[in-house]
Amino acid sequence: MLLGFASGCGSPEKSTESNLPGKNTVPDNTITNLYDAIGFAQAGLTKDYGFSALIRYKGKTILFDGGSNAEIFKGNCKQLGVDLRWVDFAVLSHTHFDHINGLDYLLEVNPKAKIYFPNDPFWGAPIELNLMGPEPLISDSLPNEMKYFDGYLNSCKIIQTGRFRGANVEYLVKSKEIFPGFSLIVTFAEETGYFSKQKSL
Repeated sequence: MLLGFASGCGSPEKSTESNLPGKNTVPDNTITNLYDAIGFAQAGLTKDYGFSALIRYKGKTILFDGGSNAEIFKGNCKQLGVDLRWVDFAVLSHTHFDHINGLDYLLEVNPKAKIYFPNDPFWGAPIELNLMGPEPLISDSLPNEMKYFDGYLNSCKIIQTGRFRGANVEYLVKSKEIFPGFSLIVTFAEETGYFSKQKSL
């Protein structure tokens, strides 16, 4: 699933989230990377396989994906001063473990948050992902900050969690405008994807 931002929509709206303690300190019209294995190291943050970002747009706080480990996700959020109680809704680009497991933490602190899923669920069994060793053909072609874990050998076991029973989930089968100037754009693979369009052999 893709995000769509409309340009020229006027000045950002002010947030009306006055029922929560504290305040949302994330500036409007920004994207904050919460979870990744690529990029420059930042003190106190843990790199891990997966992705998540926090988007502030027109007064709304949007969580895009959640990484692969809820505890690491929680630690990174706390280190960055991000309070997920302020999240208006979450969007999952796709339902692989490395993008959804952190939502366990979101639902712990913000159980009523709306979550938009692509209508092609794929999660469940524990799996082991081996990240050992650089690809020899490209190992020297990228700077370290563009390699997983700065190019160091790593291996990790990723356990699928992603429990959403009772959560406020909407499965999207077609594109939808969520609020003025912000749309979710549903895409489908023509052949392979989440096994829904797999070619017969």
